[in-house]
Amino acid sequence: MARQELLTEAQRKAFYELPEHISDRDAIRYYTLSDEELKIIRQQRGAANRLGFAIQIAYLRFPGRPLASGEKIPEYLVQVIANQIGIIPSAIHNYAKGRDETRREHLSKIRKEFYFRSFTIQEYRELAQWLLPTALGTDKGYLLVEALIIEMRKRKIILPAMYAVEHLAWAVRERAQRRTFKQLVQGLSPHQERQLNQLLYVSQPGKQSDLSWLRQSPGVVSIKNFHELMDRLEYIQRLDLPLDNGREIHQNRLLQMAREGSRYSTQHLSRFHTLKRHATLMAFLIHIYAFLTDQGLHMSEKLIGRIFNRGEKIHKESFQKDGKAINEKVRLYAMVGKALIEAKEENLD
Repeated sequence: MARQELLTEAQRKAFYELPEHISDRDAIRYYTLSDEELKIIRQQRGAANRLGFAIQIAYLRFPGRPLASGEKIPEYLVQVIANQIGIIPSAIHNYAKGRDETRREHLSKIRKEFYFRSFTIQEYRELAQWLLPTALGTDKGYLLVEALIIEMRKRKIILPAMYAVEHLAWAVRERAQRRTFKQLVQGLSPHQERQLNQLLYVSQPGKQSDLSWLRQSPGVVSIKNFHELMDRLEYIQRLDLPLDNGREIHQNRLLQMAREGSRYSTQHLSRFHTLKRHATLMAFLIHIYAFLTDQGLHMSEKLIGRIFNRGEKIHKESFQKDGKAINEKVRLYAMVGKALIEAKEENLD
């Protein structure tokens, strides 16, 4: 069976090998030995064995795998560990030249004393169950493998070969994708499935597909663009699709699929297998319907505001135009009022 590869060779090396350099912060984080570890280390005979035993503990912590036979150990790691156990770093050369059986015996003892586990079918199932929620949120292979390796280190599960980790991440990703696809197309009738397929096809020569039409930008605020936006919303409503199927799907994953539906060509989408094609189109329609609704509300507010502003401007211009006549009437009313007051004071009619 062909390997399911999610990583580049450089990415595999970064996960599985020790870096050439490490920060002081990471050295403390990964390689500070506990009192219990120091106690077991001191029980080993000879400086070389104590240093080699301690370095094997360090390897199982980070990167999370055993020290390989004949492997060159970075100088910084030797220095960090040697300083903690009070042994000169050069003692490691005698350990490297020693029996390979000693290295294996040390590894066995470390696993027993500090509860490190091998990657068996039980661990595979545990990790697959644990990774599924993450895979429902993203299908990025690198992120899934990274999450797995971090969790394996936490659980003291010794890393197997990288292809085994990649296979696990790939299998969980496939499972998550199928679940997401099925959720998006749940309840679709054969007629609705045909409607989704029709989005990809051009009905008349020289025209565009309905999907391309739906993808168009709403444009600037105008009555014409508002009506065109409403036409697209009404078109989606007439499809009568279960757009609430996206409620139970992780929003990051839904948005990722919607972007695929808006970016890929109709020819590309038509080559997807049926379940994936319908699910991708559903994700796109769910997203674009919400987007067009928001844009429609925004555009309507702007248009209504323009109408009020226009009415206010007309009223202002009219007021300025008739201002002279209004002022004359005000002066007339003032003169009449003054005359009435004077007549009252003089008891005149």
